Amino acid sequence: MQTKCTWNPRYYDMIRRNFHIRAAARLSDMLRNARVRYERKRTRPHWIGEPLMAQLVDYWASADFKEKSEKAKKNRASEKGGCIHTGGCISNAEHAR
Repeated sequence: MQTKCTWNPRYYDMIRRNFHIRAAARLSDMLRNARVRYERKRTRPHWIGEPLMAQLVDYWASADFKEKSEKAKKNRASEKGGCIHTGGCISNAEHAR
């Protein structure tokens, strides 16, 4: 494998952590879009195989997922404490693209 960029080895852990945080956020967005697409059109993205999609559909229908989803929805809607992130008139999805 050919290396396309280099950095000082002392920054390796920080760069790796940053990569994983960003990759996790992107994967989360992609799976959310896959779930919404499946709910609306009953189609799966080309990058998710049929056996895995069946497992995801089962998980999304589970009580555990629905409970976590409701809890997260309430937390996002809450204006108590914390801070509300805004990116101006452009949505977070637009910023990600």
